Amino acid sequence: MSQELQAIEKEKLELIKKVEDYKAIQDYLKHMTTLSAGSIVIIATFLEKIIQNPTEKWLVIISLGAFLLSILSSMIVYTIAIVDDPLSGDDMSLSTALGVIASLSLTCIGFFVGILSLAIFAIVNLYPSS
Repeated sequence: MSQELQAIEKEKLELIKKVEDYKAIQDYLKHMTTLSAGSIVIIATFLEKIIQNPTEKWLVIISLGAFLLSILSSMIVYTIAIVDDPLSGDDMSLSTALGVIASLSLTCIGFFVGILSLAIFAIVNLYPSS
């Protein structure tokens, strides 16, 4: 009987870990989506007010596109995570896992490129070379 209880306890701990991992991914995606959407709003609101005659506007276009990519790929992973219930006990298929990995990667890359291009735009326009 003791071995049965240990097996049940082990299953319980594995399920708790799976649910906690699921929650962590969900929270991460929420944060990335919020940061990307907030960045788009800030760019749209303050771009013309802060910098009167901006140069290198293509950096802003890249930044907006990258933030949009981050938001869309976060939505894809979030949707997959909703459909793939961690409490069902079924493991994720290989194609679904690859889709999640690709979308998570695009989320991170999009956010990084968005921030980087926005930072370069700010440096070029706030500290122009004479």
